[in-house]
Amino acid sequence: MIKAFIFDFDGVILYTPGISRAAWKESFKKAGIDFTDDDYSRLQGIRTKDKIPMILKQHGKYSRSMEERILGFREKLKTDKITGMSNDEFRSIVVPGSLEFLKDVKSSGLRMALVTSNPEATAMKLLKRLGIAELFSVFVFGDHVKRGKPNPDTYLLAADKLGVEPESCLVFEDTVNGIKSAKGAGMRVIALNTNRNREKLAAENPERIINDFTGLSAESFTD
Repeated sequence: MIKAFIFDFDGVILYTPGISRAAWKESFKKAGIDFTDDDYSRLQGIRTKDKIPMILKQHGKYSRSMEERILGFREKLKTDKITGMSNDEFRSIVVPGSLEFLKDVKSSGLRMALVTSNPEATAMKLLKRLGIAELFSVFVFGDHVKRGKPNPDTYLLAADKLGVEPESCLVFEDTVNGIKSAKGAGMRVIALNTNRNREKLAAENPERIINDFTGLSAESFTD
């Protein structure tokens, strides 16, 4: 029996690949590194703070000071871009039907958690602009656990905070690493095909793959 819904953020509620990719490329230029589209695809779902040392070490340019410099610069670039959008521009990056779906889940009485690889400060700015922060009873951000996705830690922490067993949670994820994380925690998973990589998502055997939340309700997944 499903007792709680758990949502990833980027790719499930907001769709920001163009903004994120550009912010990464610009940030890694500071270390003389060409951050490619392949790098971006490979690291989707992995928390921000883990991506930076992985790329720096891959190019033999790691230092703690460079890691911190890139992290700060990247977060500022992304948040400035999104928070500076007009209302129409901002609405254009919201996954269709997601806000209505979240409100329906809330009204159904199910508990809700948000699990995201983003740092807390970045995610909260966006949630507040969306006006949905109050819908969630639990938040787990990338800097709340020692091990990020694809390890199951973030989802296990969410279940613990929700006070429910992992097997009673239904997760909405858009990346392979995210699905691996949720399934590793023993949770059921619905995959969002917002990145148009259905074949890779299907290989992870989610219960369903949906393009967005248009026309869907909480009952669509609990009946």
